[in-house]
Amino acid sequence: MGVSSTRQLDAVQARGLLRVASGLFSSVLRSLALSILGLSWLTNVASGAQRTEPILANQVGLFTEVQGQVRVIHPGMLHAVPVNLYDGVRFKDVIETQRDSQAKTLFYDDSLLTIGEHSHVEITEHYYDPASDKRCIVVNLLWGAVRVLVGKVFTGTGSKFEIHTPSAVAAARGTHFVVWADRRSSGVVNIGDHGRVDFTAKGLTVGLGPHQFSFSKTRGLPRQPTAVSSGVPSGARQAVQETNATHHLNP
Repeated sequence: MGVSSTRQLDAVQARGLLRVASGLFSSVLRSLALSILGLSWLTNVASGAQRTEPILANQVGLFTEVQGQVRVIHPGMLHAVPVNLYDGVRFKDVIETQRDSQAKTLFYDDSLLTIGEHSHVEITEHYYDPASDKRCIVVNLLWGAVRVLVGKVFTGTGSKFEIHTPSAVAAARGTHFVVWADRRSSGVVNIGDHGRVDFTAKGLTVGLGPHQFSFSKTRGLPRQPTAVSSGVPSGARQAVQETNATHHLNP
């Protein structure tokens, strides 16, 4: 083999080694970036792997959409800071939205929380352990509106997904629903096509099927579930609109 052929072979081998090195380097950078962003759980989902350990870290999800002015007070902080896209959602975060503003958070159990404008929420409880099929999430809604998409029902003992208002509790049973709260009342609309939402106020619980709503006046009992086709209160309609639900309150 001549010198020219040897040099060509060396060049081909060098390019091959560079491609391998580049691929390894890109893989390392990708893993590092996913770790920094708190997205390593997505790698498991994409590869078909499943976590076997509970997620107990301070970060419980990500902000997947931020519109307008959204601020958060992280645990240990005295002042709110602006939220940016793909920022981490932390346990005990207090999230506030201003006028014409909205935020969407994706929890590690794949539940999606949309926060409407002029809303104030706090992540007060979070535990997720797929190995034991257990998920416990509690969100306090002091005022405003939220929309929740709970895609999976967990059967582990004590599993729940609840939205607490100052006077009521909405508990999801694998569905898509909207909760609102103001100084006069709070309520819930089950906008899903399946599943159930339990609505509790003053110690009384009513169960809402698909396309039903209920509400209660402050310190009052919950109204019996009613089909949205019968007409809904202005608070319910406004909550659905402010959370940009794709479902319409029609029969």
